[in-house]
Amino acid sequence: MIKWVATLSNGEIATEGEEPWSVIPEERLPWPRLCKYLQENNLHIDDIKILDEDNNVILTQVEDEWNSKGEQPLYYSIQYDVELDNILGGGVSKTFLHLASHYDDHIEHFYIDFDTKEVRSEITEKYSPIVPSPSRKE
Repeated sequence: MIKWVATLSNGEIATEGEEPWSVIPEERLPWPRLCKYLQENNLHIDDIKILDEDNNVILTQVEDEWNSKGEQPLYYSIQYDVELDNILGGGVSKTFLHLASHYDDHIEHFYIDFDTKEVRSEITEKYSPIVPSPSRKE
C-alpha cells in the first residue's frame, strides 16, 4: 500500500497507517484528520514524501521531482482516484494516489499508480476536479 509521510513544523513525523494516522472505522480518513490536527495546533507540513509498502521512497519533496520553484506550498491536498475503463464490458481499473502542492500561481499534481508505482505529473494554473486521466497522458 502506498502511504504518505509528513514532517510537521514541530518535528513530529505523521505516517499514514500508523497511530494516530491509521484508518479508524466511522471516523474521517487520516489525511483530513491530520489537516484538522495541524489547524488546531497551529502547525504546518515542512516536508512530505510518498512511500511504497516496503518503505521505499516513490516521491519526495526535492527540486528535481516536485516543488519546482523551491518554495513552500500554501498547502497540500491528497486524494485517491480510481480510473475505470470500459466499465460495462468487464473493464480495467487503476488506483492512483493524487498528491498536489498548491502555490499562489499554480498547482503541481503528482499521480502515483498503486500497481506500477509510476509517477506522472502536471502543472495547472488552477484546480479543476475534471482532469484528464493520468494513464492517458502522453
